[in-house]
Amino acid sequence: MGVKYVGVDVHGQTCVFHVLDDKGTDMLAGAVVPTRKDPLLEFVKRLGGTVHLALEEGTQARWFRALVRPFVAEVVVCDARKNTRGRTLRNKTDRKDARSLARLLYQGELSAVYHGDEDLEEFRNLVKTYQVLLSDTTRVKNRIKAVYRGRGIPTDGNAAYRRSTRQDYVAMATSSALRSRLEAFHVQMDIGTAQVQEARSNMLLEARKYCAYRTLMTVPGIGRIGAAVLVATIGTPRRFPTKQAFWAYCGLAVIHRDSGEHVMGPDGIRRRSGPTRTYGLNRNRNGSLKGVFKVAAIAARKDPEVEEYYQALLARGLRPEVARVQLARKLATVVLTIWKKGCRYEKGRLKQQNA
Repeated sequence: MGVKYVGVDVHGQTCVFHVLDDKGTDMLAGAVVPTRKDPLLEFVKRLGGTVHLALEEGTQARWFRALVRPFVAEVVVCDARKNTRGRTLRNKTDRKDARSLARLLYQGELSAVYHGDEDLEEFRNLVKTYQVLLSDTTRVKNRIKAVYRGRGIPTDGNAAYRRSTRQDYVAMATSSALRSRLEAFHVQMDIGTAQVQEARSNMLLEARKYCAYRTLMTVPGIGRIGAAVLVATIGTPRRFPTKQAFWAYCGLAVIHRDSGEHVMGPDGIRRRSGPTRTYGLNRNRNGSLKGVFKVAAIAARKDPEVEEYYQALLARGLRPEVARVQLARKLATVVLTIWKKGCRYEKGRLKQQNA
């Protein structure tokens, strides 16, 4: 039966398969299978032998991976952006994409995307529900303020949202159509707010089942919601061998770009002096985690030790925005360290060199 390397281009209605043998020779090209459970499983089982399968990250990737994983030796869900890096523009078809995936899998050049432990799937869905509902409710609130701002009506604070004062603002609208629009937004906001509160309660109730949740809550600025998002998103801290890798995943890594690093000097070739050019923070990151540590870098300053550390950064000449990034990186390092060790946060952790 042998070893087979399979590339799959997954879409909403169909999946295109390309199969290579253990020598990299095409065995099956362009097989089209409906994106449904029974036809997919029948096709995968029919391949036989030791199957290594690759597909790109997407809407169906998690479902597809869980579906076929019991019947293959390996499933690699890869980052589509890395597959095209450094390649020239070319004609694109589903068949060519599947063949490219199979070829890259055979050559061992695919970078897998972490999909986490299936035991966390329920908790992860609860966290995602809370985040989506919160985002939608925030969007409605922004629309309400945008209406008032567009008519020159000041709306400082939350007065435009509160039930006791919102009608005073609605009465300032210049037309009945505009007032009707605002009232519709308020109904949507009230429903969304109730859903957010329910989703938050369900998420925090589920979070109590995890020891890491109670551990991470002890870190200044993280809080209950931040700890829940960390546990659901990361799964295990062992994914990150170094703090630099964790910084990059959280969007806190500084991008360095340089060229012509060496020059000819009187004594031969030497490294060019001067600072390395930096281009801000990396954009390929997990947005939820970056939000957690951005909020933590502000909220944690209520802790005297954290405030002392922040003021020390400012005293070194760092701008406030740079100091906040540095504080966020420090908190991220503390989170990773105590999570791996399974211990609670203790005073003095910020001053330790390895954190």
